[in-house]
Amino acid sequence: MQAQALYLQVLQQQPGHAEASHGLGLLALGDGKPKEALPLLRSALQADPTQPQYWVGCIEALIGLGDADQAAKLLAQGRQHGLKGRPIDQLEARIKALDGPSAQTLQALLASYHKAAPEHAYRHAVEIASRHPQHPLAWKIMARLHRRSGRPEVALQAIGRALQCAPLDASLQMERAELLEELGRLDEAESACRRALSAEPENGLAHSLLGAILMSRGRAEEAQASHRRAVELQPDSPLVHDRFSLYLHGQGRLEEAEAAARRVLALRPGNVGALGNLSAILIDRAAYEEALGCAREAVELEPSDVQAQQNLGAALIGLGRHREAVVAFRQAIRLDPGCAIAHSNLLYGLNFMAEVSPAQARAEALGYARNQRALVGGGITNATHAARQPASRLRVGFVGGDFRAHPVAYFLEGLLKGRGEDGLDLLAFPTNDIEDEVSARLRPHFAAWQPISRLDDEAAAALVREARVDVLIDLAGHTAHNRLPVFLRRPAPLQVAWLGYFATTGLAEIDFVLGDPYVTPPGEEDHFVERVWRLPRTYFCFSPPIGDLPVAPLPARAAGHLSFGCFNNLAKVNDATIALWVRVLGAVPGSRLLLKSAALAHANEVGRTRDRFARAGLDVSRLTLEGPSPREDYLRAYGRVDIALDPHPYPGGTTSVEGLWMGVPVLTLRGDRFIGHNGESILHNCGLPQWIAQDEADYVARAARFCADLDGLARLRAGLRDHLRVAPLFDAKAFASDFACAIRGMWGMRNEGRRGAVEA
Repeated sequence: MQAQALYLQVLQQQPGHAEASHGLGLLALGDGKPKEALPLLRSALQADPTQPQYWVGCIEALIGLGDADQAAKLLAQGRQHGLKGRPIDQLEARIKALDGPSAQTLQALLASYHKAAPEHAYRHAVEIASRHPQHPLAWKIMARLHRRSGRPEVALQAIGRALQCAPLDASLQMERAELLEELGRLDEAESACRRALSAEPENGLAHSLLGAILMSRGRAEEAQASHRRAVELQPDSPLVHDRFSLYLHGQGRLEEAEAAARRVLALRPGNVGALGNLSAILIDRAAYEEALGCAREAVELEPSDVQAQQNLGAALIGLGRHREAVVAFRQAIRLDPGCAIAHSNLLYGLNFMAEVSPAQARAEALGYARNQRALVGGGITNATHAARQPASRLRVGFVGGDFRAHPVAYFLEGLLKGRGEDGLDLLAFPTNDIEDEVSARLRPHFAAWQPISRLDDEAAAALVREARVDVLIDLAGHTAHNRLPVFLRRPAPLQVAWLGYFATTGLAEIDFVLGDPYVTPPGEEDHFVERVWRLPRTYFCFSPPIGDLPVAPLPARAAGHLSFGCFNNLAKVNDATIALWVRVLGAVPGSRLLLKSAALAHANEVGRTRDRFARAGLDVSRLTLEGPSPREDYLRAYGRVDIALDPHPYPGGTTSVEGLWMGVPVLTLRGDRFIGHNGESILHNCGLPQWIAQDEADYVARAARFCADLDGLARLRAGLRDHLRVAPLFDAKAFASDFACAIRGMWGMRNEGRRGAVEA
């Protein structure tokens, strides 16, 4: 160890050096070697008896050796040299307790604890503590048993008693730090962990725990340093690598996170938690087949593990196996009915399934709300905010996990850039730790930026209330990093769902959902628990990609054949969509299809996709499959596509708009619910309603008709970007004005009980 080497180097140069002798002695004592520690600690004391810590070190070594007589004599001498205070009184009590329980008694206690006989172990520990209250082991065992039983506050009291018996025990300080972290008392947790490190500076587990605590406090750079130090000190510790992997995953550093997770499994094969962690990372890397294998192994090892079931469902979603995914999510909910994430995953998955009616999806969302409301205990009602008066300026908060390079951010940026003086003060409440160059662009548009990713739901709701938010907007719905349970606590007088989701949240506590005439047409209001507020043109506005990439000429001219394309997540490409696209390719002889998606970076997904199209009757030589690219290269890839094909029932959003910006029209199919109408809204608000098909036969016919007119396609492509610059979907100023009017209108109507839609 580095510190040990430094101390030895000092002693070689200066034999008897007090500080080096004391430090080396403490290291030996921390390693459970009091016999080796004692001569070093005595040497320090003899060199400088004015230092109280040198007296304490010697006494601790004697206690460790069980030499009560010598420890008592040395303590008496120390008192004559000025030792006093509560820690010294505790030392004296420990010396008196050296006639503690026998080794046989302690072994029996440990045996019952390790055999998972909690009731017997607890009775045994209480009996020992009553007879020998100064012995730390009984208190330590009681603390662990209380923690296992979900009583962290009681466990903390017990570990406090253990620390009174052994205040220099680093492992006890670490257990205290873990309990304090669990209770959300992070400043105290950090202090306890640092006390453990002051006793054992080279303790890798303590550095690892400190890294986890620092991350919980939002100090990512310090956390990284602690995790890396932990890995250096204990490279063979599964726990150290597991915590480091979780840190890296949370920071979006997926390749490094995967490597750390694989290291955990190499050290601890078959560990359910490690399998779950690796599965979650692989899902984020779109390696769905391998993620599914990890999740299945975890479920087989521990069928009651909720996270394993959730990972199983998420991997199946990625593979387009939506019905199986729903089964996995339902099992997770059965295991833990209050698990908000599992229920949100289920609701998200239903959006891929055309056979699930809007009424069924609404009923499922109401089930989510019932489960979560039961946990809140009634929540907070509008009456809490009744005293608030309409303000000349409104404080509008946005809650979501996508203030970063993400489709939600690209649409949000359009609103932010288009704002003038609208009487609104905007506040951001990010629910995700990841920040990037897009975050840096968004941040200046907000009067406050207050992450809630590390706060529980009650604390997050309290923060929103303290910020005096008038209107709180959910940007996530039932997608990743959502914090819908915060909205259940009614932290703002008016609560609105917008942008990041495309169905009802199920929460009566959310007053309105923002739509437009196309995604929320008349007659579909009963799809929502929330009241529908229709913006007059479009419910979102897109910010064009940064840079000035030119629109490429129509590729069919040079290639000699038509090229269709879809750059959507492959989870949207279900068997019905594949069958429809094969019909399109059949109607346009010689045409080809380019699919570009993150999942296609993996060879097994490429093979699986080829097989799916082959089973649908396509000659797969007409199919080109590509993985993801850096953003500029991704946009350039539209230069190889003549017409984009929208999947169904879950059409594209960002990919469609970006394709249009690059000169590529998109053919969409009319839907029967918010998400299914998304392509319609985009095309109406780009002035391209002729690209909306009414049914599958019309979809095929329109594709063939457009492909037969290359001159028309070329003209459309060449002029499309200039056309879009003045289209509602790209008119940031008009949209920002519509949005501000909607906020004011909803604020004015917030206390009205009428349901139904509102036209802005």
